[in-house]
Amino acid sequence: MTQYLVVPAKQAFTDSTGSPLVGGKLYTYDAGTSTPKTTYQDRGGSTANTNPIVLDARGECTVYGTGNYRLVLKDANDVLIWDRDNVAVNTEYPTTGRYLGTQTFLASGTYVPAPGMSVAKWRAQGGGGGGAGCGGAGAGNVSAGAPGTNGAYAEGTVTAAQVGASKPVTIGAGGAGASNAAGADGGATSMGTLFSVPGGKGGGAPVNNTAAPTVVGNGNVTAAATGAALSSQGLAENFSQAISANIGIGGAGGHSVFGPGGRSVGINSNGNPGFGYGAGGSGTVVNQAGGTATGGNGAAGIMILDEFS
Repeated sequence: MTQYLVVPAKQAFTDSTGSPLVGGKLYTYDAGTSTPKTTYQDRGGSTANTNPIVLDARGECTVYGTGNYRLVLKDANDVLIWDRDNVAVNTEYPTTGRYLGTQTFLASGTYVPAPGMSVAKWRAQGGGGGGAGCGGAGAGNVSAGAPGTNGAYAEGTVTAAQVGASKPVTIGAGGAGASNAAGADGGATSMGTLFSVPGGKGGGAPVNNTAAPTVVGNGNVTAAATGAALSSQGLAENFSQAISANIGIGGAGGHSVFGPGGRSVGINSNGNPGFGYGAGGSGTVVNQAGGTATGGNGAAGIMILDEFS
């Protein structure tokens, strides 16, 4: 299991005079208890620390773990210095190693870690769903197609051991907007089998040749990511509607964290594509004069990796 830093790597402890706490002892327990809890010397959790951890000649130690801890620091003679409870591990940037750089994927490819990479924080966005097109309205009637949802967004970390020499990266394609048909789903953004961030849902089959007023929405929710520390799902921004045979609007596509979905369109217009990475395409509305309309395309996803030594 991946472990995270409980305190910054090579944390230095000092005594009351500010001198290094040589030979000091750091006791680690389950939060709120006196039950010893194991910590580790490495992110992979393969080498356990002693408990207590005896500080080195510079008063330093490295502590990896998971969950919350109670930490008790004493000097070499077991005199209490401090007792801190509910100390949370650092999962946001789980290392204080040197920042190596950022790799950004806008298209599928292969992730090759930078030399010396120990851990990388990733952010990924699935492709947006396409908007539905519509058509075939008779005299005095309307047709409507729903917008697409944005793809899921997620964050997490991968270690050098998990990635190895390289891992395939798939960037989720935007779902195609359709002509007088349901929009296509967006594709998932993933790294091998380590994590997968689903794409958005396309607007469903259009409602054609119906009396106004009418409202057509996309009630789907984009699935949550797998293998992530944090995940948010997607929705369409609003619905397509016609309040009369001559007044209507194709609903906007779902917004992603990177920008808006395809903007709303007036009656008898094709949908707009998603603007931000992973945003959904807009829907459509037509009347007898409009013929058929094509929903907006969803936008492709993205993956960003910040690498640390």
